[in-house]
This record gives sequence, C-alpha cells and structure tokens, in this order.
Amino acid sequence: MTVATGFGLLMPLGADLVQRGTLHPLPVWAGIGFALMAAGLLLVNQFPDHDADRQAGKRHWVVRLGRRRSRPIYLGIVGLAYLAPAGLVAVGRLPADVMIVWAALPLSLFSIGALWRHHHRPERLRGALAGTVTATLTYGLLMIVGLALGR
Repeated sequence: MTVATGFGLLMPLGADLVQRGTLHPLPVWAGIGFALMAAGLLLVNQFPDHDADRQAGKRHWVVRLGRRRSRPIYLGIVGLAYLAPAGLVAVGRLPADVMIVWAALPLSLFSIGALWRHHHRPERLRGALAGTVTATLTYGLLMIVGLALGR
C-alpha cells in the first residue's frame, strides 16, 4: 500500500504542487483509482512467487491467505479502482469526463478471469500479470485524458 500511495497519491500531488504553487485536492481525488490499480498490480505480482516467498519467510497477503483466498482481494481492489471515480464524480470532486477510465475495464476483466482460472499454476499467470500492467497504465492515461477533457 505504501508504493500505491506514493505513486498514486503523493507523486501527482507533488507534481501539481510544483506547477500550481499551492496544494489542491484534485490530484488526490484523481489519484485514488490509480493507487488502487497499482495496489492490484503489486498483489497479482505476488501470485507466481507464492511458494518461493513462503519458503523465504515473506508474509505478504498471498502467502498468508493462499492463492485461492487472495483472489477476491484482487477483485475488490480492482473493482474499487473503477468505482472510486464514479463516486467522486457523483459528489462533484472529479469531472464526469474521467469516467473514460472505464474503457480500461475489459483489460481488468481479462486479468481477473486469468487469475481466477490459473491462480494455482504460476506458469500460466502471464496473462493476468500482463493484463494488469496494461490495464493500470491504460487507466492512468485515460484518467489524464478525462481530466484534460473536463477542464
């Protein structure tokens, strides 16, 4: 969560501060979904390493809960990433144009499906990993487009 907070919230806030010269909440609101996508990326990346990480004494969520029981956490994190902008648009914190991030949803659904089917076979998780990376980058780019359109 620390990495997600840094990349999804603190970096946009800092970049905005440098450009505006003052703190503004927009980068935080806009960064919440991306922070969640980054957290999902970090989580899905733990699935293939489960056995080696457990033997090495690592205690991340996939090791603690096991692969099968960690899948809903990934689904929840990614789901919240898509719901966050909708809620923030509804309460007037973000412009409606940011809902363009939902165009990345098929990539996330592909990744969720791949993780659901292949969570127990690390050699078959390439699709879930690549799909999550692509969805995360696409989501971030689309958020930028939505913010630019909403000006």
